[in-house]
Amino acid sequence: MGPIGVKAHLAPFVPGHSVVQIEGMLTRQGAVSAAPFGSASILPISWMYIRMMGAEGLKQASQNAILNANYIATRLKDAYPVLYTGRDGRVAHECILDIRPAERRDRH
Repeated sequence: MGPIGVKAHLAPFVPGHSVVQIEGMLTRQGAVSAAPFGSASILPISWMYIRMMGAEGLKQASQNAILNANYIATRLKDAYPVLYTGRDGRVAHECILDIRPAERRDRH
């Protein structure tokens, strides 16, 4: 939500918009969302989610996310390296896998 800032060498990789041309922006990347300048609806949607879940619901959702991410990491660790683990070898609420070895295999 809102603007982002990058150094000049990363500017060509910043998403643009297919309908609304942003002044001074030259990019090869297409739009990531339909809203050219962000999505203000992110804030009320997040607020409503928090209100509807309540404290206990948010706690349960967080616990489930951590449990699920670690289950996936454990099941896939022999096939794909797991990036960003903690000191105990566990991941947080998301599991980030390194698929670069699979991409290299597919190209050859």
